[in-house]
Amino acid sequence: MGCAGTDKSEAFAEVIASFCLALELSTLSAIASDDFAHAPERLGRNRPQTL
Repeated sequence: MGCAGTDKSEAFAEVIASFCLALELSTLSAIASDDFAHAPERLGRNRPQTL
């Protein structure tokens, strides 16, 4: 990716910032489409714990 070495900290910061922005957009779109809360249920991860 060309982010290793000296004088490459700005390029690395741009990659991290781009990733954070993409994650934020993905999360907000999932919330807006009401898929954020239903995904765990659809995948079976919202089952009650039995001891």
